[in-house]
Amino acid sequence: MAHPRRAALAARLADRLGRQTSVVFDPEPDGEPNPLRCAVRAWQRCPPGSTHHLVVQDDVEPSSWLWELADAAVDRFPDAVLALYVNANSFNGDAARVAMLAGHTWLPPFRYEYFPTLAVVMPCRTAHEFAAWSGPRVPVERDDDQALARFLRSRPDPALLRVPALVEHGRHASLAGWGHQGIRRSVSFQADPPGSDPELELAALPALPRFVDGRSSLVVFGDRGDRPPRVLPDDEHLSFVDMTRLGVPRLATVLFAGVTDPGGPPTGRLRLVRQLTLAGYSLGRVLAAAGADPVTALRRTDRRDAAMRSYIEAGLAGTGLLDRWSGQLDALAEGVWTAVAAGLRGHPSTDAAERHPDLVPDALRLL
Repeated sequence: MAHPRRAALAARLADRLGRQTSVVFDPEPDGEPNPLRCAVRAWQRCPPGSTHHLVVQDDVEPSSWLWELADAAVDRFPDAVLALYVNANSFNGDAARVAMLAGHTWLPPFRYEYFPTLAVVMPCRTAHEFAAWSGPRVPVERDDDQALARFLRSRPDPALLRVPALVEHGRHASLAGWGHQGIRRSVSFQADPPGSDPELELAALPALPRFVDGRSSLVVFGDRGDRPPRVLPDDEHLSFVDMTRLGVPRLATVLFAGVTDPGGPPTGRLRLVRQLTLAGYSLGRVLAAAGADPVTALRRTDRRDAAMRSYIEAGLAGTGLLDRWSGQLDALAEGVWTAVAAGLRGHPSTDAAERHPDLVPDALRLL
């Protein structure tokens, strides 16, 4: 689905995708931005004889393994609506990061957020029903991701999100007016060939660690998932992850000892590294509570490192600090990785290092 202003971009993408991919343009390109208006037409366009329909937006960069992995996903989840991209600075993105580090590829969407529509595949029957359901709403709604989320909540259709993503968001200005919403990139992108590990599905999370606007937070859910999420106050957050107020700066001093502020006041550096310490430690505690294997969770690959960088980038994007710290993202990520390791093992101590010498990083032995 595309806007005529991106006709050349969309044509190149269709050529790259192959499989007789067609471009569906916004029928009212001079009207107010309305992605749902174009989505209705796109989801109606199932080729004859097809069982499933994939719709991508015009500003994506597809993985070289998009079709191979999308075909496998359809074979495995033939009745499901599958999002092949999750944005890094969303609730879904934060959940996807936990899932990926825990060794999972698929997870359910966050109930109280939009359903990401940058690249979605669904059965043709469902696609036609969504188009019919959405058509009358175009005059009063504009966002296809919000509409699809409501559509799915009203039905029993299974829905899943994939991480790493099979498309990446291209660096193009938003035509729908969402350029102010922070970074638009995946949690992690499938840039390398798929491995031999099975694509596991995550059922649920005990809590959701977030790093937003330069602050670490922890989101918890109702007992049955039927109540809106709640962001814990600071004291409850610390209690949930078995951390103390003094423990955070103590751990941060060790983890980020070699990181210097590239141009701001010392207080700004202290605030950032302490919040990153709590963000990483909370991520580790949630991984532990979810039963993640520490060896799996701490395994380093390019895709996993990208997921950690996107954690930091998403949290800095709304603060105006991302450009200032861009040259030190790798150093910040190393500190967060070590905080995750500490969280997986509980409060860092010399006892923990003695019990798990193979998993506790050298930095933690200094505590």
